[in-house]
Amino acid sequence: MIVTDSRARHPLSPPDASLLHYKPPPSDVEPKLNIVAWLDLLGFRNRLRRTAGNPVAELGLIREYHQVITPTLEAFAYEYGEPFRWRTLTDSVIVAGPLFSFHPESTLAYMVLPAASAQFKLARLGWFLRGGITIGDLYMDDQIVIGNAMLDAYEMEEQADVPRVLVDESIVAITKIALTYYGDPYESAANDLFVIDTDQRAFVNYLHAPLSFDYPYDPMLEMLNEHRVRVEDNLEASRGVRRHHRKYRWIAAYHNWFCRRYLPRRDHRGLIIRGVRARPFRTVVASPEENSLYPFRGDPFTKIL
Repeated sequence: MIVTDSRARHPLSPPDASLLHYKPPPSDVEPKLNIVAWLDLLGFRNRLRRTAGNPVAELGLIREYHQVITPTLEAFAYEYGEPFRWRTLTDSVIVAGPLFSFHPESTLAYMVLPAASAQFKLARLGWFLRGGITIGDLYMDDQIVIGNAMLDAYEMEEQADVPRVLVDESIVAITKIALTYYGDPYESAANDLFVIDTDQRAFVNYLHAPLSFDYPYDPMLEMLNEHRVRVEDNLEASRGVRRHHRKYRWIAAYHNWFCRRYLPRRDHRGLIIRGVRARPFRTVVASPEENSLYPFRGDPFTKIL
């Protein structure tokens, strides 16, 4: 009979922590209140799958991805500031920044406006996003991203369904409080951050980014025309694939609504995408005209404050 030491390590068990030179985490490893976004590139996973077995095509797509994503997120980091962090994983991008409790509405603007700008830039290149933005606890360093806020943002991305970046109700609530600071909430800058869809979900009003950053008017019209062309190209390419086509029809409806909402008739006429049914989007505070034309029953987002 062979007697063995029950304390002996199984040959397949992991080595002692000391052998890995493990160091206890620093004292600042704790989740903190953050604004967190989970963003997904529409159709990228299928594009990547189609390159399987073709190293040249795969390399080309990876380089295109790097060329598009890296400068976009670097610009995002520059505009937001030092606390901003981001990570990418294939077709997903995680963005986070601390929420400052003394002026939460300002922090939201610092996060949402660069996010809208990035989304608009990507859309003009033909890369459309869907996702979710929420507020909650998150820990993020150079290796680890963990927290319930990330899970919430991920679940919102799955709920988005069409190429829109959904916004949590807590963020809309903060925005509605900020709107009370203005004499005319409907015409305020904060009212242009988000749009309310027909399912009463708020999403980022990314086409407003050039107006938010005071772009010159004529270049802004050129950018909107680039967006129109990309949407029309995808509408044509997705014909026959219903689940894809309806997503681009949604973008087209949003594009048309934005042009009619924010541009004079003489300018938006050439930017409208034809053959797309109108969709009654709204800003957080709707105008009396919008309320009378498309009343939302029991929708708290569209009531004038």
